[in-house]
Amino acid sequence: MDARKRPSESSDSPPSAAKQKKTTSSPDDYILNGNKVISISIHNPSDVSNVEAKSFHPLFVYQLLDKKDTVFGYKGLKVDIKLTKAYLHPYVRIEYSEKLDDAVDLDAIFNKFFTRKFSRNEVDFGERVKKDLQYVPPGKPIATFESPLNEHFEIYKIQACTMEEISINLQAVMMFFIDGLSFIDHDPYWHYYLLYRVCKKKDFTLIGYATTYESHQSAIKYRTRISQMLILPLFQRKGFGAQILASIYRDLRNDPSCFEITVEDPSDEFLAMRDFNSIKILLGEGKFSCFKELGVGKKITAENLAKFKLSKEELKSIQKEFKLTKVEVEQCFEMVKFALLDQSDEEAVRLFRIVVKKRLFLMHKESLIPDERLIKMKKGIINKPIIVFEGIYEEDVEPDKIQGISLSDRKKLLDCYYSECIGSYKTLAPKLLTLL
Repeated sequence: MDARKRPSESSDSPPSAAKQKKTTSSPDDYILNGNKVISISIHNPSDVSNVEAKSFHPLFVYQLLDKKDTVFGYKGLKVDIKLTKAYLHPYVRIEYSEKLDDAVDLDAIFNKFFTRKFSRNEVDFGERVKKDLQYVPPGKPIATFESPLNEHFEIYKIQACTMEEISINLQAVMMFFIDGLSFIDHDPYWHYYLLYRVCKKKDFTLIGYATTYESHQSAIKYRTRISQMLILPLFQRKGFGAQILASIYRDLRNDPSCFEITVEDPSDEFLAMRDFNSIKILLGEGKFSCFKELGVGKKITAENLAKFKLSKEELKSIQKEFKLTKVEVEQCFEMVKFALLDQSDEEAVRLFRIVVKKRLFLMHKESLIPDERLIKMKKGIINKPIIVFEGIYEEDVEPDKIQGISLSDRKKLLDCYYSECIGSYKTLAPKLLTLL
């Protein structure tokens, strides 16, 4: 690791005014925001314009700094992490003007974080850059595409256990941008989907990546869980995440061993991207055919709302063919329906709300109990086995199975679920109209 002091801080220099000032400084003067002192950049020798050399800051540092967001014991601290463009091999350079005797040991921290596999000086990093220029992903790409700027991109699927060196780097970088991330195991059930920009000389630059896990129910049947996804900050907001996601679904749809695709703890932004991708595929392959009968420019009203239903047969068929969950198919159908709904027709809106709430009620029947949103609410006891609110009836639940939450609180919780659901529908509706 390259750790540098200013000349006044060298061990053989006489006590300086800066050092003497240390005795009068407050401890708070040596507490620095970890997100601000750490800068990350990509080193790409092929980028003659240095556009991609622009540095960016991490979003999360607490996993690096032992559950803290601050660095203690330094003044004038700068931590520059430079990554090679394909392997993401890190070079860590630390500079500071002053350091306390009890300052956090940054060398030990980065040793643990990068499992000792990082460059500590420019000479070693230069050798890593040369190795990086020779990098070629194993196997053949599962997808290729061109950007509007005529740049060529390729996506590769690789088992995590076959690429331990690069996997450590990928996971470490993810830690800076995904909250609560844990390192994945290097076993054959974990896969990477790696997106590269490829120059004519077969020069590979990593743009983004995702991980998936095979949850096996038998030796030959498994459910795939999309676990993590990151597009490097310099390449975000350019549609690359959607490209990776679409390639994952295409790849797994053609895999007879995979029977379902799920997502682990997704963000709202990821869910919107996934839902739009799924709806685009389903409409493109002629599914949800009832909406074609509406006609171009027409809206769904209370008068014709009953025509637009998803039959059990179509639901099961889509689940099996596209390996989507029941909830995802139902939500995709509702999203299209909502995008076409005449919002000025109060009766149509009311009827649509009842249908959505009924689905949410049945989906959350077992979990309509106090959660973090209702933890401070007063709990009551339901004495009647029949619960009615806005067209939703539950006649099969015994009173003692409703775990001590009042009818009004259950209604509030259902309203929370509905508001979250419709909020996402409203966000996606303008984009969906471009597909219809």
